[in-house]
Amino acid sequence: MVCQKCPESTVRNSRYCAIHKKEARKHFLEMIAEKRKIQAEKYAHYINVWYEANEEGIRKANEAKPTPMVIEEHSNPLDDSSPVIKQWVEPLGVCGFASIIVHPGNSSFAVWAKNNCNATRNYYGGMTVKRVYEYGQSLELKTAYAEGFAATLRKYGIKAYVDSRID
Repeated sequence: MVCQKCPESTVRNSRYCAIHKKEARKHFLEMIAEKRKIQAEKYAHYINVWYEANEEGIRKANEAKPTPMVIEEHSNPLDDSSPVIKQWVEPLGVCGFASIIVHPGNSSFAVWAKNNCNATRNYYGGMTVKRVYEYGQSLELKTAYAEGFAATLRKYGIKAYVDSRID
């Protein structure tokens, strides 16, 4: 076969002669190095986004005012109209869970979060990049944190959603 760049014959299964094969290899390695540099810059940006999102989540949770939950113990547990024996208040409100989900699950940010922040696949699609373990059992505080975190991710063009539920 003939080299694609000159009339010389090719080396083994290559499309190029020996001289042009070395040039093509050098160009290929430069291209790979450039892609790695761009990826490293992108991942450094994701670290800053993550910390900014965390700070915004903390700020939102600190601003949130959960509705206290009143708990009553009735003399007959199966009849809510029976006399109340004991009553107490949970100041942090109802118990629950919250997490932040990124779609699609194979996006650059989701892959970075999986490798660096223990993100896991979500049952309904996407990647659960963070579960909120802070703020005790308070659903409202956890949801406020998750909303602030997701809003910051969306600000940077990352499709982020909040998943929360009562426990």
